[in-house]
This record gives sequence, C-alpha cells and structure tokens, in this order.
Amino acid sequence: MTAAAESSLAKIVDTHEAAEAAHDAAGVANTFAADGILDPKPTGATFSGPAAITTWYADLFKAFPDLAPALVNRYQDGDVIIDEVEFSGTHNGPFLGIPATGKPVKVAASIVYEFANGAIARESAYWDVATMLIQMGVLPAPTS
Repeated sequence: MTAAAESSLAKIVDTHEAAEAAHDAAGVANTFAADGILDPKPTGATFSGPAAITTWYADLFKAFPDLAPALVNRYQDGDVIIDEVEFSGTHNGPFLGIPATGKPVKVAASIVYEFANGAIARESAYWDVATMLIQMGVLPAPTS
C-alpha cells in the first residue's frame, strides 16, 4: 500500500473520530462501508450497517452527553489502523444496562479499524470496563 493510500485511510479515521467528538452518530456511521461492522468487544454484541451503527452511537452519546475522545497514539500497517484513545465523560444516561450514575469516567481504549474499498469495514473497540465500572460506582475500588 502506498503512503498516499495509507494517508487517505488515516483521514477517514480522523473524520470518524471528529464525528465522535461532535456527537454526530450519523457522521460516524457514514465512515463505515455499507455493510460495515461495529464490534464493541466488552458488550458481546456487533452492529452491522448504517442504521444499527447510528443507533449504537446515538445511545452512547445519550449515556455520556459530554463524551470526549482524545487520541493518545496511532499505529498503521497497510489497511489496518489501531488507535489508543482516552475517553472521558459523565455517565448521565443508561449504558450497558446500568442506569445513569452522574459520575465522571476516564477510560483507556484501543480501537482497531479495518478497511475495505476506502471505508471502515470493521471497527473493534476494546476498553477498560473494570475501571469504568469502578468510576461509575458500580464496582468497589480495589484495596491494597
């Protein structure tokens, strides 16, 4: 893959993450291929196609109305991009079956973007659920 082609894929991820930061669920979904798959690993569910992906992100933005992603590092090899991201926000709506707690969270995540034909074919998201649940007050903090 040429450097120009890799750069164009990185721009798609930049557009995707800018739409996340703007809480534009449809804008995020538009960065996926028509049959693209969103795979938020901790949920055990996958979402395929623009409608399902838009719904997932809209629900996420309702749960964390001030959600703010911050890119920490990016790695790219051909048509795969891995971003290390830190998400912060306030849990003000239901998420993963947990009612709003009103508590702030800051969670490390790794996002794997796989591309096909110039669009995101699959996004696999991994995040530190235990830390998130501790910050939400759902799990007790570990003791030393």
